[in-house]
Amino acid sequence: MLKKRTSIIVAVLLFSLVLGFLSMSSPKPVTGEDQPPIPYGPNGETPFDHPEPIDENEIAIGEVVTDASDPQPDKNETENEITASWLATSYSSYGFEKGSTTYYRLGWGCMENAESNARVAYHSVNIPDGSRIVSIDFSGYDKNNGAEMLIDFRRERYTGNDGDLIARLQSGIENIYTSYFIKAKSIDHIVNNDVYSYYIWATFPAYNSSKTAALCQITIKYIPPSPFLNAMPIIINK
Repeated sequence: MLKKRTSIIVAVLLFSLVLGFLSMSSPKPVTGEDQPPIPYGPNGETPFDHPEPIDENEIAIGEVVTDASDPQPDKNETENEITASWLATSYSSYGFEKGSTTYYRLGWGCMENAESNARVAYHSVNIPDGSRIVSIDFSGYDKNNGAEMLIDFRRERYTGNDGDLIARLQSGIENIYTSYFIKAKSIDHIVNNDVYSYYIWATFPAYNSSKTAALCQITIKYIPPSPFLNAMPIIINK
């Protein structure tokens, strides 16, 4: 009886071993949801060409999670910050169109009329269409108490002979004891390049060896048009 019981136990153990071996050796069906095994290195290293496993608790790169309770930036305020930043364009005296008039160089960046009569020089102004001009200033040397230098910022219509004086700056005749000066004026003007051309007209007094009147540079400050005004429309399918 004992011998028979021992045979039954041995048979059960052998049957269990066979089932275990079959379950280990039988291929597991692969579905599209299963991830292939990662061929780790001998020390558990992840292969160079295999992506790192993604932690579901981590945020993938490129995703932005915002909390509805956090204050969001105001779109209008952002636009105002962009358009409120002014730019500047400067014109050296050497860049002015002088025609046949002779000028003297004063220092390394300024010039004065070298002739016995008052003369003019001009410079074209190129500022983006729709910009808002906020100020203009010019600098120079002035020791002339009998005549002054005039700077006219003008625009002329493409069709016709009419134009407008946008701003006039004067060096003044009180600057006999002043060598270097800066004159500035505030402006509120919207550029319209479709209708007008813009330029600066500088009038130099006659030359006087003891009464200098020289132009150094002119700077115009402006606020460029908002980039949102020219943005492409968004098409929404309904």
